[in-house]
Amino acid sequence: MPPLLTPDQRYLVVRGRLWRASNPALAETDRARLTRELMAARRAVDAETNRTNLFSIDRELRGPPVTRQVVDGLIVCTPSWQRLRP
Repeated sequence: MPPLLTPDQRYLVVRGRLWRASNPALAETDRARLTRELMAARRAVDAETNRTNLFSIDRELRGPPVTRQVVDGLIVCTPSWQRLRP
């Protein structure tokens, strides 16, 4: 069964949601090449986002908030969720 298209042929309807359709004027080889390039770019962005997130967590720029206290000359860091324990 072919996918349901909107009257202007610009969108596919899947389970009641609209998804952009590819340009019907594109040759199949061009469409396949552009799709590969798009997906490679998306994977690169995802990898960079993950790398940046890990870097930020490693540098304590992200992660659970901590309370820093000096006890006997040492800095003691306690995550906020541990402070809330009974």
